[in-house]
Amino acid sequence: MEKLNNLKQKISEHKHRQESKVVETKNKNFSAITVSSEIIGAVIFGFIIGNFFDNLFNTRFIFKLLMLLLAMMASFYTIYKSIK
Repeated sequence: MEKLNNLKQKISEHKHRQESKVVETKNKNFSAITVSSEIIGAVIFGFIIGNFFDNLFNTRFIFKLLMLLLAMMASFYTIYKSIK
């Protein structure tokens, strides 16, 4: 019985070490380049899609503004998930 408890303890310690390595690796890969590329990509994508819909429906800027806001919110959510 003692051997079984010892084995369970070693397995849980190993799992804990593996989980901490994943967290460390995830935080190391997160950089300023990742944040800036995420935001810039969102702005470009939102502008292009918004411009397309503005031209399609003959509006001035409402879809550009809406798509830019949605794209920015999506990029900040992605950044938040990357940090977490």
